[in-house]
Amino acid sequence: MRILALSDIHQREENLLSILNEVQKIKLDLAVIAGDLTNYGNGTDSAKIIEAIKTPKIFAVPGNLDGKAVLDYLEERNMSLHNRKAHYNGFEFCGFGGGLLGKTGELLSSELEIEECLGKIVTKGSILVTHLPPKDTPLDFTEDEHIGSSAIKKVILENKPFMHICGHAHNAHGRIKLGETICINVASVKDGFASVIEIMGRTVRIKRISV
Repeated sequence: MRILALSDIHQREENLLSILNEVQKIKLDLAVIAGDLTNYGNGTDSAKIIEAIKTPKIFAVPGNLDGKAVLDYLEERNMSLHNRKAHYNGFEFCGFGGGLLGKTGELLSSELEIEECLGKIVTKGSILVTHLPPKDTPLDFTEDEHIGSSAIKKVILENKPFMHICGHAHNAHGRIKLGETICINVASVKDGFASVIEIMGRTVRIKRISV
């Protein structure tokens, strides 16, 4: 299975279109968006992003800078993974979007809420999609602080999903192993980056897209 993994688009449609042009010859099974489609945008802004992506299936979670209208749009289109799970191509996907309470943004949750919600839906072998990266890892460090979620890190270590896709920390893109889980910060479309993730059995290959 090949996944086009996108995050932190922030309505930079020109970068998104360049990335889509770069991957047009790759046979993709689905796209996964790890939040921040917009900058405090609405359903119309979301539609412009979603309609540009021509993969057979799209799953997404909102980011901290996406308004409730963005989440409503994703749910209406049956694309949202926010506090829910879905099955596709033999895999179970689950997710949680938004940022941390007390930080910048509109869709914000406490660590306790994140832990309680994800603790119920994340299962061993699943693919977890969140906007926030796991805290105190190479995937959440930006400038001089770690901006990830301790609850997401805890759930990953305890529930053992197969893979975790995240964004939020624009300059902390990369891949780590956290317990049994492959965790990937897929980088920021706003900055001209995305990832193609290929899953073959238990093997995961990542192709970095740069435009």
